[in-house]
Amino acid sequence: EKLDFFDELPEYDTALYVHKKSKTDEAGSLEMLRAMLPVFEGISDWCDENILAAMTGMAEKCECKNAKVMWPVRIAAAGKAVTPGGAVEICRILGKNETLRRMRVGIEKLEKSLGYMADRIIVVDDEREIADLIGLYLENDGYEVHKFLNGADALSFVEKCEPALAVLDVMLPDIDG
Repeated sequence: EKLDFFDELPEYDTALYVHKKSKTDEAGSLEMLRAMLPVFEGISDWCDENILAAMTGMAEKCECKNAKVMWPVRIAAAGKAVTPGGAVEICRILGKNETLRRMRVGIEKLEKSLGYMADRIIVVDDEREIADLIGLYLENDGYEVHKFLNGADALSFVEKCEPALAVLDVMLPDIDG
């Protein structure tokens, strides 16, 4: 039962991110997971030493104790407060891709719990490849992206759902951007 999280991330409550001894709460855990995601993505040799160095490096950069970094990573990776190993070992055993996936799940859970809503951005360009590329970059930064290949469809969407931002091609075939 203590090892079942290796096979599948269990459903868990975001209250697990709150840990008095580690001085973590949901908002701080969200911030730390967001900060650690690109750091972990940059690790090419996924081993204990590099995982530990990434987390302790983040703690040093943030001028906080290691536990403030490791607790949110551990909860995101395991979905449990009590595990047979710490954050480093869990991440190594899960592997880089699964650790990153679980961290993204944790970020989504915390955003939902805290009432965060990703900013909605529309991308309007009659060249699909350009719209897709811009959309990909925005989605990777956490934005909710809606792509349109013409102005009429974009205007129809805007009437129903107000976006935070519109990225427009100024020379659309049907309507000027």
